[in-house]
Amino acid sequence: MGWTLVDLPPDEGLSAFKGVNRIKGALGSFLERVKTGEIPEGSVLIFEKQDRFGRDEVDLVLTDFLSLLQSGIELFSCVDRNHYTLADIRRNPMLLNYAVMATAMANDYSKSLGGRVIKSVDIKLEKAKQGQKLSLGSWMPRWIGFDKQSGEFRFNKHADTIRRIATEYAHGKSMYQIAIELTRDKTPSLQGGRWVQGTIANLVSHQCLRGNITIKGITLKDYYPAVITQPQWETLQAKLRENRTRKGAGEHVANLFRNRCSCAHCNRTITTAKSHAHRLYTCVAKRVKRCPSKYSMRVADVEMDFFLDYLQQSPGDILRRNDTEHATKVSSVQSAIATLDKEILKITELTATLSIDELK
Repeated sequence: MGWTLVDLPPDEGLSAFKGVNRIKGALGSFLERVKTGEIPEGSVLIFEKQDRFGRDEVDLVLTDFLSLLQSGIELFSCVDRNHYTLADIRRNPMLLNYAVMATAMANDYSKSLGGRVIKSVDIKLEKAKQGQKLSLGSWMPRWIGFDKQSGEFRFNKHADTIRRIATEYAHGKSMYQIAIELTRDKTPSLQGGRWVQGTIANLVSHQCLRGNITIKGITLKDYYPAVITQPQWETLQAKLRENRTRKGAGEHVANLFRNRCSCAHCNRTITTAKSHAHRLYTCVAKRVKRCPSKYSMRVADVEMDFFLDYLQQSPGDILRRNDTEHATKVSSVQSAIATLDKEILKITELTATLSIDELK
């Protein structure tokens, strides 16, 4: 076709059904880049066939389809060799009818397939509730494997990494420090990506550390082997509560650099704008088409660059100045409080089932 191909980042196999790919996958990213002007008019979005563009309800898929065409983006479907442009569908409406029919068929297929998958999961879940050990696919903790021959769960190479993270966080290291040191030591991540604060935050609060898992609202208690002890778990949760209090959780600053940044093109003020998924820094003049700038920047990216590259510290490190000894003592006391709370709850429950004589 004489086109120059530009690779888009992969979306890790996110489903085109129910709009997942549209919301947080490669398609969603592409739509956002078109909206901000990063993708120039005349560009062509190439997909394998119509059902790979989207399998959501026809009206939702068609909205995105037409929005791209009206933004000057062309679309090309490889399998049926259809090349969609705004001029073509206005000249030949049957071309748009074909796209609508193909989308409707894809949606029907996805619903049927989704129903079979859901039924299969429900059957597995019922067996798991009865105590049968099963490989539950993506619900399996990454540090546990399933031995089909013995029908038992076993820790894999990631288990030691999880224990290291739990120990270091309980002893006062920040999530940022842990992520940096794991990267420095070339420790393999659980999913092949890089270690970041968000990953550490998810791990230290994950119920799977104690062997529990919740699937479709049903909690399977002690289903997997626990990778840390109950006292370690209580210490971790106490540390999380303490750190959340320190950081002033819930407070929100819309623009950290208010009145400190200006546009490189027109020297007007930089302000924040909200897209469907992110807050963006953008020129006030660009919003009313009085500035030649075509770009916006994610607020989160700018703030993280500032903290990590300029200050060389994470926000948590800056806002927290307590030493390790103090943090350990507080963590120990909070753990003891959590244990006492459990004992009180047990005694309270007993009062509803035993007589006064038996309680005495």
